[in-house]
Amino acid sequence: MIKFDLSLIDDVDIDGIDMRDYPDFCDAFLVGASYKGRELTEDELEYVQDSNPEWFYDQVWDTIH
Repeated sequence: MIKFDLSLIDDVDIDGIDMRDYPDFCDAFLVGASYKGRELTEDELEYVQDSNPEWFYDQVWDTIH
């Protein structure tokens, strides 16, 4: 798997955000994003989310604010 420069990930789309699950949001998941203009595959989305939990949590917060 390639390493991603997280600052180059755009168009982040997150689903499964449930405010009843605040502050953990453990059901939230990355459903779409692009990297350098290319849509990430499902495997890449899973990899980015799982290997960068702090970044993902920040993306969840950006989505709800």
